[in-house]
Amino acid sequence: MTEPDFRTRIATLRQYAAERAEAGDAAEVRRAGDALLSVDDSELKRAEPDLTRNMLDAVSSMVAVGDSQRAEVLLMKGIQALSANPQATKVDLIIPLHNLMAVYDERGDIPRRNQAAGAIGRIAEQLDEPLTPGAAGVLLELGRLLEQVGNINGTLVMYRPVHAYMIATAAADPDTVLTWTMTYASALMSAGRHDDVIAVCRQALEVSGAAGVTPGRKVEVFGVLAMAATRKQDASAAAEALERGAAVAESLETSETALDPRVAAAAGAVYHNLAGLYVQQQRSDKYERAEALMRRALAIVLQQRGEGTAEHAGALGQLAVIVELRGDLDAAERLYTESVATYEAARDTPRAEFSDFLTDFGLMQLRRGRPADAVAPLLRAVSLREGTPDESPTRRASAASNLATAYFQSGELGPATREFTRALDLRFAAEA
Repeated sequence: MTEPDFRTRIATLRQYAAERAEAGDAAEVRRAGDALLSVDDSELKRAEPDLTRNMLDAVSSMVAVGDSQRAEVLLMKGIQALSANPQATKVDLIIPLHNLMAVYDERGDIPRRNQAAGAIGRIAEQLDEPLTPGAAGVLLELGRLLEQVGNINGTLVMYRPVHAYMIATAAADPDTVLTWTMTYASALMSAGRHDDVIAVCRQALEVSGAAGVTPGRKVEVFGVLAMAATRKQDASAAAEALERGAAVAESLETSETALDPRVAAAAGAVYHNLAGLYVQQQRSDKYERAEALMRRALAIVLQQRGEGTAEHAGALGQLAVIVELRGDLDAAERLYTESVATYEAARDTPRAEFSDFLTDFGLMQLRRGRPADAVAPLLRAVSLREGTPDESPTRRASAASNLATAYFQSGELGPATREFTRALDLRFAAEA
């Protein structure tokens, strides 16, 4: 049979199966399916790959009339033909294998569904050729499913070729590409691949300058870039990214256009992290700017989340630290007090974070020569760390030691001795 005749026969059978499926005529769909299954395998392997893909379009008709058995066999036939066809590529196998997964999933055959998924994963891992839009959609869907169940390595296998496809697709909407790039960067961050995160963020910065992209999206990119640099312990690169992100955010805030909520959240995070970096680096020349940044971050939290959240409490606590460093101890105390009250009332309070700000508050009171006032926050910090199962012995020991100092300076020798002893026991246990 000549290829035109071969092509016409397959097209006719596929069309007939679709028409009979729409009419609910299962018997005729089965007849058309049997005719397609009888197509000569050797001719399929020699023909253009699109002919096999067209044949596999009939699978949806079989599924529609509940004939999953013929659907499975036809898919296997097509996959084998494409695998042996020198004109076909690995990409040609992705959609048929995904459809085979769907057949097994519908049937409840989980082992075979997983085998088909594994075959797609092996293809994605070796892939060095451009994806089709359909294949990219399949890999994106599978990557998201793997990410949801915590399989980050499998996720990145699926996402790698998708990323290459998105970056290379000239017709893609730049805002969509940027959103995808940040999704990929987040997955890479979860895997600890910080150099790759930085490389992807640089690609994102190029995309963010394109027409049609929300200007503030750059702020989000700089925030992720700074996070990767911080985890690499590259303080210089982190500071540069945060400074650039803050500059973009500040320029947007001075414009008449209100910030998009997503951009505002990214701006708040950049402000907060840059202020925190100045504190960590003991940049006394930057403390005034740190306070201004932190007040902007607090305003964004209140605007987006409202009062009473742990995020609100954390912003107050960070602002208190900075105000104390600037020398306004009374204002710092008021901020610490408000932060503690907000943490106590919030439903989403992170215990470790709360204990850290309580410790800062208590230590400030010690530095002010008010040890009796330091006892309450330091005692609460001890309680929080003792009540947290995954808290380290070293941090528990530090909390007990701080409390012992407050008791000792207050003249309460009995409680001081008890806490000093507990701190020593915890440190010995940590070193054992």
